[in-house]
Amino acid sequence: MATMFDETTSTETVTTVEGVLAEYDNPHALMAAAEKVRDAGFKKWDAHTPFPLHGLDKAMGVRTSILPFLVLGGGFVGVVAALGLQYFTNAYDYRFMISGKPYFSLPASIPVTFELMILFSAFAAFFGMFALNQLPKFANALFHNERFLRVTSDRFFIVIEAADPSYNAADVNSLLQSTGAINVETYYSDTTETRFPKQIKSALITVALLAMFVPGLIIVKRNTTSINPRFHIVPDMDWQPYFKPQNTNPYFADDRAMRPQIEGTIARGNLEDDSRFYRGIEPGGEAELANFLNASFQEEPADGEEPPAADAVPVVDNTPWVSELPIEVNEVNMERGRQRYRIYCSTCHGLGGEGDGLITLRAQQIGSSTWVTPVQLSSESVVNQPVGKIFNTISHGIRKMPGYGSQIPVEDRWAIALYVRALQKSRTATEDQIPADVLNSFDKSTASTDSSNDGVGIVGPNDDINTNTTPTQTPDSQ
Repeated sequence: MATMFDETTSTETVTTVEGVLAEYDNPHALMAAAEKVRDAGFKKWDAHTPFPLHGLDKAMGVRTSILPFLVLGGGFVGVVAALGLQYFTNAYDYRFMISGKPYFSLPASIPVTFELMILFSAFAAFFGMFALNQLPKFANALFHNERFLRVTSDRFFIVIEAADPSYNAADVNSLLQSTGAINVETYYSDTTETRFPKQIKSALITVALLAMFVPGLIIVKRNTTSINPRFHIVPDMDWQPYFKPQNTNPYFADDRAMRPQIEGTIARGNLEDDSRFYRGIEPGGEAELANFLNASFQEEPADGEEPPAADAVPVVDNTPWVSELPIEVNEVNMERGRQRYRIYCSTCHGLGGEGDGLITLRAQQIGSSTWVTPVQLSSESVVNQPVGKIFNTISHGIRKMPGYGSQIPVEDRWAIALYVRALQKSRTATEDQIPADVLNSFDKSTASTDSSNDGVGIVGPNDDINTNTTPTQTPDSQ
């Protein structure tokens, strides 16, 4: 029960009793006093110490906080809200079938549910703590008591508020005196100025008005019409010129909307820096290869052009071709080469490389004047070619033969070159180079009459394909 005092000051401020403050000089006295106050049955009282005291909450009879239950409830609300929101949006309000999956799936909803459970639990802990501690409090009458200021250094206090139902000034003073307090006194309400400073009030009003300007402008614009076009902050971005791929573009000198690749551009994974494997030449021979290719493709005159003069200087091949296969010589690559050869090469060169493929035979049958009979792969001019040059011929073609570099992978082109070497070996091998068991089982009369037999089977497994020939650079050996 608060006591009213007629302590009217010059400013006519009325003070009220807030409670009784008891001061102690050690924690043991505070603990003993707290037990007595607790046993006296007071409800609105508190103990203040400069440092935490273990056991003080038990001495005061403080009950377990309900904050954990508030956090548990917040988490439960988050789970229900997350599952309900996902079910409502996915399975009811906006159903959208994706790859036959169910509209609502509990495992797929767990991540969002977990996040909202944590979020709502944090909100419950934060705002629950504020509510239970009756925060925020911007002032307290105890802060104006001179003795209470030592609570953060070396003094201990018990405060019984006047709002307690059992409060009686005389009885409270008597009780606290009996607890061994070194000082007991009544403290009063805060009488300092409570009016808000005018400057801060004006500043807050100005900030509030400025904060409302943009939302207000948006509301006005969204609910009104205008004959003026929209204001574009960056018009170059809003009004960019667009061109379709096959259209003209006046911004470039060639008027092409499709821009060619920048010279030297290499797609990722297509560096092809191994010249032996990708081009069949030794490193550093790119310039010689380019000269050879340019000269080779100028050998055959185009339609309507005059053929080269009889005394024209033949092309001199200075390209440093590789003389050894960059792939392993084994049965797998040999069989792969046989398959690729029969698919891409045999139609012109024939199964045995004799230049008697079906297209050649048909051209000869109809008497085609433009058909150039393919060279025999076992001829000396081809046998003497380095294997790198054979690879280059497969890749870029020669004379009437087109290049197959865009159709046949690099590994398969080398496999074909390996198989061509085997074909050549089968035509030039002597009996002492053929394994005895193969030689004994080989029917020479059948091999000479069967056009489907390429003869590669007579090549011994230990024969060195790479050293089958000794490359000889001659101008007409392409």
